[in-house]
Amino acid sequence: MGRGWLIGCLGVAVVLVLCCALGFVVGLPRLRDGFEDSVHNAVSTEVSRQIPAAAGTYTITEESLQSSLRQSAGGDNADDLVVQITPAGIELGISAQSQNATYTGQPAAVDGRFEMQNMDTNSSVLGFFLSPGALGDAVEDAVNSYLVTNGLRLESVTLA
Repeated sequence: MGRGWLIGCLGVAVVLVLCCALGFVVGLPRLRDGFEDSVHNAVSTEVSRQIPAAAGTYTITEESLQSSLRQSAGGDNADDLVVQITPAGIELGISAQSQNATYTGQPAAVDGRFEMQNMDTNSSVLGFFLSPGALGDAVEDAVNSYLVTNGLRLESVTLA
């Protein structure tokens, strides 16, 4: 009986390890893609709402961006999303139990395109699920896709 029990436990352990590996290999990329898609959709929605397909000067406010992100995120914790725009840059993240897990970066106009520069996070857990670079790429792609589709060129970005 002792040997059979040991082989059974070993078999269960192997199955658990394989399930965890499968979750890591399949589930984590899907989770990351979902986060990127959510950010991309929220930013592109806000850009299309605030910037008509015509040349000019336009403003996207902290409040309107935060509202779009919350609507895109949905769910029970959507009110925990944080957006702060200061002259130093943009901060996006989650606030829970008086702690913030955030991304920061500086938007810039480079060769007529939008770029998020110096992206960073203050949370290694948040960065594990969605790297600062991936978040920056999702934001850039959302803005630049809109600009290209409408034949627009970004001349400057001013934060206030």
